[in-house]
Parts: sequence; structure tokens; C-alpha cells
Amino acid sequence: AEKIRADAEKIRADNEAAQKHEAIQQKERGVKRNQGTYWHTIPSLLRKLQEKKSNTAYEETVKSGLKAGNKSIFHRFLPSPNWLKTSDGAPLARDDVHRSAPEFLKGIWNESCKGGAAQRAHLVPFSFDCCMDWKCLFIPFVVLLTTEATEPGLMSKLCLCMMLGLKVAHLKNKFPLSGFLHSFLNFIPLCGQLKSLDNDPSIMFIPMLSVVDILFWNGKAYDCLIIGSDLTDMMPAGFLYVMSENGDKLVDTESFCELSANNPNVLAAFAAFRSLLLMVVPFLAMQALNSVKTIKAALCSIFRLFLAKQEDLMCPFIDEKSDKCVVCLKFAKREAKFPNFGEGAGVAGDSGSPDDGASAGRDSTVCPHPFLLFLRSLNAWFNFLHSNEHWGAWSAHFKENQLCTLGGRERTLCYADPLVILPSCRDINKDCCSCILCKAADVSENEHLYPDLSSELREAVFAVLYQAGPVSDEEKLQILQLRRGSADDSASADGESGQRAGDEIDKVALYAAAAQGSSDPDATISTRTTMTELPD
Repeated sequence: AEKIRADAEKIRADNEAAQKHEAIQQKERGVKRNQGTYWHTIPSLLRKLQEKKSNTAYEETVKSGLKAGNKSIFHRFLPSPNWLKTSDGAPLARDDVHRSAPEFLKGIWNESCKGGAAQRAHLVPFSFDCCMDWKCLFIPFVVLLTTEATEPGLMSKLCLCMMLGLKVAHLKNKFPLSGFLHSFLNFIPLCGQLKSLDNDPSIMFIPMLSVVDILFWNGKAYDCLIIGSDLTDMMPAGFLYVMSENGDKLVDTESFCELSANNPNVLAAFAAFRSLLLMVVPFLAMQALNSVKTIKAALCSIFRLFLAKQEDLMCPFIDEKSDKCVVCLKFAKREAKFPNFGEGAGVAGDSGSPDDGASAGRDSTVCPHPFLLFLRSLNAWFNFLHSNEHWGAWSAHFKENQLCTLGGRERTLCYADPLVILPSCRDINKDCCSCILCKAADVSENEHLYPDLSSELREAVFAVLYQAGPVSDEEKLQILQLRRGSADDSASADGESGQRAGDEIDKVALYAAAAQGSSDPDATISTRTTMTELPD
């Protein structure tokens, strides 16, 4: 009897100790989550060199996938060559301002989009000049339609129709629903997206799909890991919504959840990401930028030349032995409509009504294309490696190639300059006259540079950014036609024919001028803290 009582006491004591230990662990998890240290961040990922694939591997993978019968949602925006010819169709040109964007009721964390809680971010840029540097990635998706092409440039023409949208002879405006740039699949409503996606890329998306499913995504629901660079970037991006009340277990909601680092699906997602990186990056490294007039474009060009000479690429791995978790977004399938190019259109013709926005009775589900999220994530990954000097070969190359020529003068690039492998809207052209969202953002952030901004247009700018109300086509055109006043005037005074003099001033000189109270209204603007590409 005494032995039984002793055993019972021991079991009770062990249980109490286990409960106390679990309580401590729960408290620690809650504290870590509230401090943002409970999740994996980009710096906490492991970095390893991996042998890259050939610079044709990406094209060959897409072509072989098409031959195997895989169909992509991109093809729903692709007219057939015959339809395009008989309809007298042509892709939208640079001066066509039909840049529509879908509306969203909720952001990726299921938060309201009204009032600016989540801002719409386009993945492939709207800016005509900028998106031309993305076109090469989508040419392989149309190549099988032009195997017997007789018209010079037909493949490029079809690709632009698929991306930008098109006009036909009997319609004044854009053909309904055409151009995936205007579709829901090219957008993600994300808190603080101006900084974390464009200015200083710091958010990575890791789709939990295979390489084939990422490239040939057909619109189905999928999960996607999201990883930020640090707490200062993650909280404004919405990670604060992942906080649980007591931190006693992994969060799991309808819109997002937390997964342990050793989850097999997490490991598989990182493996697919690396595999895609090793074939897409060598392909991009062989493509020259169409224009190099800004700091970001110059740095991007230098980086691509570096990548072309490398045998190995730095890739991200997740530490499966870590006790940290990773946040996972749950993207639901969106019931959407696509352009109707008639019988035999493209690879996967479809009928339907417009889906350029989310009005009453239409789905506004967030479901961005996983391949486009992957492409944006490359910027965040390489920007992290660059700014923290975590890739020795690149750091050595960069130090030998920091001098570049912009605007006829030599400039010295530095690690404070954000690095991208794929440019965003203002990375190529700071005016972004063909992107209503970025133009509105620039006007909002730099009102002092727009002396002609009326109170009516200011309200329209706010409505564009925060979905605060309807904006007419005329108002959109007026916003796009706004030009900076004081900065451009100073450029003209210096005889630069509209090229702002500040675009040719060394970064060190600009910072020094700001410290001394420079009268230049742009002198204090950093390339990492504003959509404005300054100093460049």
C-alpha cells in the first residue's frame, strides 16, 4: 500500500511539474510571438550555394510543360493568332491609360481594405517601361502558338496582348477583361506594400506548390508561406494579426495559420522555391534591361551581369531543427471571369463578363498568381543578401563595380541602395505615368512636388489608394498627367531638358545637403523609405 501511495505521489508530482513547464513554455511562446521572434524571418533562413541550371532551363521547362498538356491561367488572356488577325487587334500601347485594378474587400489577413488598412499591390508592374523588363518571362508561354509564325514579331505581339490587354478595330477602349496585368491574379492587398514590396523589398512568399503547379497554376486554392526580414517590416505588413491571446498553440484561422519548420509541406515548398530560383535566375541574368536611368536599374544591371558569370547561386533553406514556426497564408479559389476571344481562342478560351473590379455580386477573394509572388520574392531575397553582405562573391564583385554613370556623371553605389533583380514601377521611370496606383502613391507622399494638385484631385488620389470611393476615368487621366513642379523646374533651370538635376548628384552629396538643411525638397528622401526613386 505504501508503494502504491508513493507511486501515485510521484505521478502527481510529475504531472504538476509537466504542467508548470508547459505553462512556462506557453508564456515564452506568447512573449516570442509578441516580440516577433517566434516566426522564421529571412535572416533566420539558412544560406547555401547551389549549382545553377542552364540559362535555357526555364524556357525548356515551360515548353515541355505545354507539350505535356499543362494549361496556365495566363492562357485565358491569350488570343489565337487567327483571332487577333481577323479582329484587327493590337496590344495596348504606351500611351493607352487603361490601367484598371480590381477592388478587394479584405486583405490577406482578412482585415478590411477600406481606409487603407491594406493597399493593393500589383505584382507585375503597370508602368509600360517597367513591365517590358518582365515580358521575357512570359514569352515561353505563347511560343507553341507561333511555331508557324509568318508575321515578324508575332510572338512578342501575342505576349503583350496577354499581359497588357488589347484593342480591336470595332472597340474604342480595351477589349473587355483582356490583359492579366489588370486581373485579380496580378494583385495582392498587403499592408505597407509600398515599402516592403517596392521601395525596399523585404517580404518573401513561398508558394506551397510544386514547380509545375507554380508555373502552370490554373486558379485553384493554395497555401503560401510569408516571411519578413525583421519585426520592423513584418508588423506593418500585417503580422500583428497573427498574434494569439496566450501563445499556447499554433495559430490556425480561415485566412492564415502557423506551421512548424519541420512540417514536410514547408520543406517541400522551400525545395520547389530553390528549384525555380535555380532556373529562373540564370534566364534573367542573360536579359539586359531596356533602360538604365536610375540607381535601382543600374544596380540591377550590375547584379545580372554578376549572376551570368556565376556557377552557383545563394539559395534559402529553412532550419527544420529550429523551434520557430513560419506563417502560412490560405488563398481561396476566386470565381472570376476571363476575356472571350471566341471559338478556338488561345489555349484556354473562356467566356464571361468583366472582372477588373469587385462590385456588388462579384467575388473579391484574394488569390494572386503563385509564380508572380515567387518573382517578387526574388527581390526580397537578393536585397537581403546585398544589404547585409551575406554573399561574399557578390560583395567582392560589387566593391569593384560601385562606380556607374547616370545622366552623364559617375555615381558611387552603396549597400544602402536596394537591390532588385526584377524592377518595379518607379525603378525604371520615376514618373510612372502609366501606373495609376504608383502615380497616386507618389502624389500622396510628395504633395509638395505637385503645385498643380487641386483639392478635388487630392480626394481622387486618396480614393485610388484606399478604395475610398469611385474614381472616374477622367480623374484617373488627370492624376496620371500630373507632373512634379519644383523638382522638374530646377532641372530645366540647369538646362537638363526635364531631367532633374538631383538625378545626377552623388548620394553622399545629397545626404550632406540634407544634413545642412538643403532647399532641395527631395534631398531628404531615401531610396529605402519612399516610392520616389531618389537620389538617382
